[in-house]
Amino acid sequence: MKKLNLFVLLIATIFISCSKDDDQTPETIEITEKNLIGKWQLTKIEEDGKQITLNPCDKKDISQFSIKEDGSKLAIFIGNSEINGECTPHQSTDYTWELSNNKFSTFILTGDRRNAEDLYTIIELTKTVLKTESRETYKDDQGNEKTSVYIETFTYIGKPDIEPSTVVNPKESNLIGKWQLTKSITDGKENSLNECELKYTLEYLSNGVVNWSDPYLTQPDQPKGCIESTGSLFWVLVDNNIYLKEASTDANEDPEKILELTETVLKTSYTHESTPNTFHETIETYKKI
Repeated sequence: MKKLNLFVLLIATIFISCSKDDDQTPETIEITEKNLIGKWQLTKIEEDGKQITLNPCDKKDISQFSIKEDGSKLAIFIGNSEINGECTPHQSTDYTWELSNNKFSTFILTGDRRNAEDLYTIIELTKTVLKTESRETYKDDQGNEKTSVYIETFTYIGKPDIEPSTVVNPKESNLIGKWQLTKSITDGKENSLNECELKYTLEYLSNGVVNWSDPYLTQPDQPKGCIESTGSLFWVLVDNNIYLKEASTDANEDPEKILELTETVLKTSYTHESTPNTFHETIETYKKI
């Protein structure tokens, strides 16, 4: 009987201990920039209180936040879509981000304008969990304005594995050489480049001239291939901005801003207008050849 009582007591003790462990939830931490830095993987989305079913590709979406050496903040998003039965990742352009109390925003900075901006409220932050709330206003089929509330939950999976862009103080000598286009992103969406567009090059010369080559595809009724189109412009570098001009005496107009410049990589951004007062930002990445 004593052995039985001891056994019951042991089981009860284990049960109580396990129950206490189960009741423990991760301790919340202070909402600071430092505690947001990391790689966060999507695990759950709720829309107006109802959970949205995520497919395996959705659950591979990742948000990464870091702070560069110069103090500026970098946000990169990896989305996934199913193509031919496989999850294909798509990386966003470089965003920046801000934190004010528990309000968190991500945006593309074009000059003095903030584009593609999204605002979130952080409702939970632990060492392993990030939960945010956002609102989207739209008009229904009857034209009535509606607002939906989204709550997204993320799990921390480690330090950012994408290095922040290395922005240098570019000198003219850093640009001298031939650069070939490898990637183009407009308003956060990657452009699909054909084989000819991927042969686009810029060659900066020390005499202030830049030679460009812009091959384009032949017409469907012609043999398949690339037809080369070439030309020259004048260029001048002012701070982090490249100004391209028809003549050396022309006034400086809208520049291409240097976002990254290393021995092998050149990344620039420029703003263009499609319709009156409708502006777009394109970011182009080149490799040195």
